[in-house]
Amino acid sequence: MITVKGNLYLLSIAFSNLIENNCKYAADRSSCIQISYWEKWTIVRFSDDGVGMTEEEKKHLFQLFYRGKDHMQVDGYGIGLALTHKIITMHNGNILVHTKQGEGTTFVVELPHI
Repeated sequence: MITVKGNLYLLSIAFSNLIENNCKYAADRSSCIQISYWEKWTIVRFSDDGVGMTEEEKKHLFQLFYRGKDHMQVDGYGIGLALTHKIITMHNGNILVHTKQGEGTTFVVELPHI
């Protein structure tokens, strides 16, 4: 059984933000979600096949109000990923980003498994 201890409301917001972000930038407007565990971590991956991002965009991704180079094509205010990062950190977790321009982005969330 995969179980984490946390605030359901806040984790729902964080996961919704990641799914919405994938859908905004994916060619087919979808997000692939994988849930697994390894040792003490519950791992949730949110992947898309979208435009990806540059290393420079990746550096600023979790900064409040930051918008990438495609900001004019996609609705948003630059709040969602900063908030998501804060929520995951509050739950003693980690969030990683794997991305390649033209191929897509995967957000990996690690939360302590109980």
